[in-house]
Amino acid sequence: MKKLSLVAALSAIIVSACAPASQVSTEIPERSAAWETAFNAGDVDALMTLYAEDARMMAPNAAPGQGHDAVRAVFSGMIDAGLRGELESVEAVAAGDIGYHVGTYSILAANEVVDRGKFIEIWRKVGGEWKIAADIFNSDLPLAPAAPAGPTLVITHEVKDPAHWL
Repeated sequence: MKKLSLVAALSAIIVSACAPASQVSTEIPERSAAWETAFNAGDVDALMTLYAEDARMMAPNAAPGQGHDAVRAVFSGMIDAGLRGELESVEAVAAGDIGYHVGTYSILAANEVVDRGKFIEIWRKVGGEWKIAADIFNSDLPLAPAAPAGPTLVITHEVKDPAHWL
């Protein structure tokens, strides 16, 4: 039993020693800045070059999607609606061929902020180039009030002096 414990401990030490050290990434925020430029230019094709072919998209109030079609659908809709965005990087870390990026965003329509929130992206090196492998973002704003439940009843009454009542 002691030999098995010793082997397990040594194996853990060797595996952790071989793992790449994580470090602050400057490349990932640069790629994120390219994302912001492409989005604000309305260039969906340029956005797609920043996503891995099998990227997972987890947009708010929507089912998760996977692949370029899912990513394109989310951002095409936003661009077609005339929205643009501003990103702020909070943290970007990489270890070997994988990294993550945490930040905040503001979505604008006609220079007015219509949404703000946070995002987390998982980045993966594909062919030596950083690509977004998973993208999730959600709003900091409260949910809109729900529509009243059930039918609306309108009652009218005829009056002799409408001017008085108006």
